[in-house]
Amino acid sequence: MQCIIEQVTKSVKPETPPLGGTSYLTEKAPTNMAIECTGTAPDHVDKLYSLLGRTAVLLHLPSGSKAPGIKQWSEITWLESQTARYQDQLRQGNIGVLVGKPSNGLCSVDCDSDDILEQFLSINPLLRGSLITKGQRGGNVWLQLTGDYPSLKKFGGGGEWRSTGGQTVIWGVHPDGPAYCMLNEAKPIKIDFTKIKWPAGFDFPKVSPQSHSYSSVSSVPDSVTVSESVLPVSVSHTHNTTDLPIKNKIAERIKLDATLDDRKKEWLKNPANYPLRDLYEEQIDRFFQPNQGQRNQFITEAAPRLYYAVEPDTALKLLMAFYDINQPIFNDSRDQHEKESRAMLESLEKPYLGKLTAYELEFFNVMPHEAKPAFRIFRDLSLRDDETAPRGTFFMSAAELARRINLGHTVTADRLLKRFIAWGIINIITKGEQYEKRGRKALATHYRWLVTESLNQPTGDGPKIDPELAINIQRLGNSLPAITDS
Repeated sequence: MQCIIEQVTKSVKPETPPLGGTSYLTEKAPTNMAIECTGTAPDHVDKLYSLLGRTAVLLHLPSGSKAPGIKQWSEITWLESQTARYQDQLRQGNIGVLVGKPSNGLCSVDCDSDDILEQFLSINPLLRGSLITKGQRGGNVWLQLTGDYPSLKKFGGGGEWRSTGGQTVIWGVHPDGPAYCMLNEAKPIKIDFTKIKWPAGFDFPKVSPQSHSYSSVSSVPDSVTVSESVLPVSVSHTHNTTDLPIKNKIAERIKLDATLDDRKKEWLKNPANYPLRDLYEEQIDRFFQPNQGQRNQFITEAAPRLYYAVEPDTALKLLMAFYDINQPIFNDSRDQHEKESRAMLESLEKPYLGKLTAYELEFFNVMPHEAKPAFRIFRDLSLRDDETAPRGTFFMSAAELARRINLGHTVTADRLLKRFIAWGIINIITKGEQYEKRGRKALATHYRWLVTESLNQPTGDGPKIDPELAINIQRLGNSLPAITDS
């Protein structure tokens, strides 16, 4: 949604935000503004997630209301907000954000008037580059807290610290008529609460010793009931280690690491896990370390990586392998971990489709189900840019593709690669070498991704798939092993 601000009294040159985004904030905000919000995003819910992060808990509010329609709104969990029915509801009416702990430290500073908003931003100039939204007057400055912070609190001077226990409306129609809009469209800036400055005369909230850290780096709500919090490092959860001498804590951590290393070795040695062994080390072990209280954070970070790297069933198996190997440090059950992993993987499908160009989406929609993971993998690899494979190209062997999408045989993967070439989605730049030659390793084939290059037009414009080609793609059916021609 785009927000247009017209100054009634005089014009002021807009200021470019220091951290990007589209800013309409001025060096000195006028006291009288006419706000007009025009246009809507193709999917405003996906847009909000892209700005706020996938761990934000969005609330459905009746249209034209600032209050949720149910009494238990403060108890809604992230997982409950990801169901298809709930997501459909979000697209009907206003939208609020359950701020603070439930949304992993996402908070807002609510300023009651334009003058107060300008006072706050003038002494916090960095925050002009953060997400800033507006209802009828004033505005909310959105922040991603990285340390301890207080719960919901009104402060003298005309505003409110929106945090745990509260919610902030971010989308829809204000009860007095105007539409909510974004004064600055950007992601919330990460900041420690103690770094925020407050205007003179403000009774600003203070961090108490009892407050807890819900850093975007260190933790997220860990289950449907937020049952696992940030815990002291310990193999046993029956005692508190915070009073132990530091050397005992270190010794306990060393013991825990040894236990987890042994469990990983046993998992890797198990013949049943051989098909996943290399993928686990490449996609999981290389990037993620097990830590208490961070099981759900692992899911929210690892699932998107796996979504673009392997097919869905393999992604789920890898997420479950992380739990099985590191189970001693987790409180939540294996069933809970699987339930949340499935929900996270399923929630990635719709945002992914929104990233595709119209031409790519046409190809994707007519493809058989088993070909779509390969499409995702090829496209994602082509969007990267390095010395060996410039942007728009990628390396892939039939053996690697078979491993990533669980085809079981390189012959089937080779046929699929040839199908993608016949469909005009990829072509060969340099053919690889299947076997090692003296002095050098085997090389994967270097491919070029063709579809995006044909489409720089907005959705609905540009080239279309040839109808006959679409029919041929659909004829492939839903069983890749049925491919017999090359």
